[in-house]
Amino acid sequence: MPNDRIQAFLEAPKSYLAACTVTYANTRYLRHVSDRGLNSRANDIAGNLWTTDASGTIIRLSEAPRREFFMRLYAELQEELRFRSHGQAIDLDEGAILAKRAPPTPRRGSQAPRRP
Repeated sequence: MPNDRIQAFLEAPKSYLAACTVTYANTRYLRHVSDRGLNSRANDIAGNLWTTDASGTIIRLSEAPRREFFMRLYAELQEELRFRSHGQAIDLDEGAILAKRAPPTPRRGSQAPRRP
């Protein structure tokens, strides 16, 4: 049974992530990271929303605790970018985030990593 945080994420992901951005505003732990560092972090986080199945096929991450963790990090990062640009509200739709960052393409001649 998922804990309360994971359950809230699964039931209403946009509302949950919006609440995370409010919490982030109180700490702003990313305020000292350069813009380049934030962009690199965004790519890394989005890349972690993908995994491989037993056959080595690249698929969307399905484990709720890991999805919640990476989506929360992504929402906090987007909130920091919004603070810096004095921008509009951010889009916290998981599907849109996944669409922006396609799954990694295995290098030619290499095999997709397999889980032990």
